[in-house]
Amino acid sequence: MQNEFDLHHYAALVARYWGLILGLTVGAMLVAVLVTRFLLPAQYEATATVVVTKSGYTVDFEPLLQMAAPNISDKAHAALAKNAELQQQVVEELFAVLPQGLRSAEAMGRLWSVSAAGDSSILRLKVTYRDPELARDIANVWAAKFVEQMNDLLPTAGLELEQPLARADTNLRAAEQALIDFRQTDTTGVLSARIAGETQALADYRAAETTLELAVLDAQRLKQQLQSAGAGPDQTGQLAVLLTELNALMARGDSGLPVQIALDLPGEVSVSEQVQALDGLILALRAQQQMLTTARAGAETRILQAQGELQRVQTEMDRLLWARSLAEETYKALARQSEELRIAAELPTGQLHLVSPAVLPDRPSSPKAPFNIAVAALLGLATAVLWLVVVEYVLKPVQSNGRS
Repeated sequence: MQNEFDLHHYAALVARYWGLILGLTVGAMLVAVLVTRFLLPAQYEATATVVVTKSGYTVDFEPLLQMAAPNISDKAHAALAKNAELQQQVVEELFAVLPQGLRSAEAMGRLWSVSAAGDSSILRLKVTYRDPELARDIANVWAAKFVEQMNDLLPTAGLELEQPLARADTNLRAAEQALIDFRQTDTTGVLSARIAGETQALADYRAAETTLELAVLDAQRLKQQLQSAGAGPDQTGQLAVLLTELNALMARGDSGLPVQIALDLPGEVSVSEQVQALDGLILALRAQQQMLTTARAGAETRILQAQGELQRVQTEMDRLLWARSLAEETYKALARQSEELRIAAELPTGQLHLVSPAVLPDRPSSPKAPFNIAVAALLGLATAVLWLVVVEYVLKPVQSNGRS
C-alpha cells in the first residue's frame, strides 16, 4: 500500500544525510556557545528574605467606639513590595552609585521581582542586574525600606487618641457649664407656682359663677312670686334670706366675687320697692357674672402661656442633660480606648522582619549555557529534518517531473 509507513525508507534517508543533520545540530550548538559567551551579558541575582510575623496577643477594644486598624494580608504584602513610592525611595538612597539608566523609579522597578513561599508569609525580594555588588546593595536597601514602610501601617501606629480625647474633654466641660448657666436662670419653680395659683383662681372664678347663676335664678323666682301674689311674710322672708346669703358670700375673701353690691333694704317696703330692689340685684349679679367671665378667660390665657413657657424650659433642660450625658459617655469611651491602645502598643504585634539580607552572588544567574545549548541543538536538529523533508518530498518530485 502507498500510504503504509516505511521505516526502512526513513532510516535510509537519515543514513544518507547524516552528515547534514549532524553538521546543522553541531553548528547550532556552537552558535549558542558563542552567543552565550560573547553576546549575552551576565546577569546576577541578589535575594533578600522578609518574613511576616503574627501577633500572639488579641486585644478586645471598647465596643462603643471600634476603630478600624489596617489589616494587610500576606498576599497584599507581595503586591505592595513593588509600589512606586518604594522604588523612588531606593533610587534616592542609592542615587550616587546608580548608573544613569537606573536613576528613575520605572527603571528600578524593572530589576525587581517578588516571590512568596509557604503560606505567603515569607517573601523573597530579588534584584537581577549585571553588576553583582550593585544588585546586592539594591536588594538590601529595597528590603529595609519595604520593612519600614509596612511596619508603619500596623495597628499600633497612627491610632493616637490624644486629640479626640482632648476635644471630648472640652465638649464635656462646655456641656456642664451650659447646664450650670441654665440652672442659674431656671424658672421652672416660678412657672409651676404661677400655674398652681392661676389654676386655683380659675377654680374660684368658676365656683363663683355657679353661685351667682343660682342667685340670679332665686332672685328671678322671688320677683315672679311678688308680681303674682303680692308681698307677704314668705316673700319678704325669702328676700331677706337671699340678701343675707349674698352679703355673706361677698364678704368671704375666697369667693371670687368683688364686694361692690350694696344689698340691704329698709325694714318696711312695698311690693313695688321689693320688685325694684330685685331688678337692681339681678342687674348687679349679671354685671358680676360678666366680670367673672372676663377674669376666668384671663386666668385661662395666663395658664396656657405659663404652661408653654414651662414646656420650653423643661425641653431645654432635657436637651442640656442629654448633651452632658452624651459628652460624658463619649469622653469615658475615648479614655478607656486610649488606655487600651496604650496597653496594646506595649504588646508584641505582627510585623515584617528582614531575616536574610542579600549576599554578593558568586556566579551569574543568566544566561544559562547548558539550557541555551540544548535549545540550540533541538533547533538545529529540527532545521535539518525540515530540510530533508523539503529535499525528499518537494525538490526531487519537481526535478523528476521536469525530466519526464
